[in-house]
Amino acid sequence: MINQFYRLKSPRTFDIDFVSEELEENQVIVRPTFLSICNSDLKYFYGKKEEKVLKERLPLCLIHEAIGSVVYDPMGKLKKGTQVVLIPLIEKGKKSCIKANYLPQNRFSSSTAEGFTRDYVFIDRERLVPFEHIDEKVAVFSEIMTIGINAIQTLRKYKDSFSDIAIWGDGNIGYAIAVLIKYYFPDCRLTVIGKSGTKLPFFTFADQTYTTEELPKNMKFDCAFECVGGTQSVNSIEGILEHIEPQGFISLIGLAEEKIPINTRKILEKGIVIIGNNRADRNDFLEAKKILETDEIVCSRIKILCSDVISVTNEKELSEAFDIDINNEFKTIIKWEV
Repeated sequence: MINQFYRLKSPRTFDIDFVSEELEENQVIVRPTFLSICNSDLKYFYGKKEEKVLKERLPLCLIHEAIGSVVYDPMGKLKKGTQVVLIPLIEKGKKSCIKANYLPQNRFSSSTAEGFTRDYVFIDRERLVPFEHIDEKVAVFSEIMTIGINAIQTLRKYKDSFSDIAIWGDGNIGYAIAVLIKYYFPDCRLTVIGKSGTKLPFFTFADQTYTTEELPKNMKFDCAFECVGGTQSVNSIEGILEHIEPQGFISLIGLAEEKIPINTRKILEKGIVIIGNNRADRNDFLEAKKILETDEIVCSRIKILCSDVISVTNEKELSEAFDIDINNEFKTIIKWEV
């Protein structure tokens, strides 16, 4: 079958490639329906990744947050039209003591493997999570939810509950994690710290919100999530170390392209536990589905992440969607109609 791949050839330039594909054993053909633009996609689009990375990975289909509709399942297990969440993690190996999303040989769509900007996706059935009773504009955010689920579930291996939790960062990841913290730890006091305060009013369910300048110096937390990333993570980590209680827990989620200095003296003095978190595996996607199917409050809160829905019918409109997303408060959903 001849498939059309909408690949980023160079920063700000998408083009169509015609690719001959054959359906492999255990694969299903899925038509993408809704896609969500991630900050990582924006970095590729605007050429803000390292030059070496751009040369190695482009041309590349972007987008790893996607849902779709089953077109053909040779085994007949998934009926035509079944809605599915597409899992971006591609497992090339397994190790019982290491989660799949941390194994270096495994690949990830729109990073080390093709993303989902294609006419059709030929995909292993294990990378599909069927759903029925979830709003499409909420289901497409399953992937961003799994990042928080992975981080929180890892944290719970160390401690069952927390009384005072803080989130540094009021962007997409910070918002999704805030929603999940209130789901998993409903009795905790949740504080969200943002940079400018323009997004903080969206965190209506948090117990309190502050800009970094407003945060009281004597406020303390037993757990903090760093969701800022980039060069600004230097300041957010330093702020967390000032406000974290001795023997508290720090969950690092924000990604920085550059090397970031960390105050190890403060970490040692306080006996802090720092946990790194990245991406998610199939179990995290199943957990996201369970939450979205059973908790209307979470669904209503996650839906706020949708700042815009844009129909895309060609590569020019795909570029325009990225330009629109850069100015949106939260996330841009693409209705894939190419």
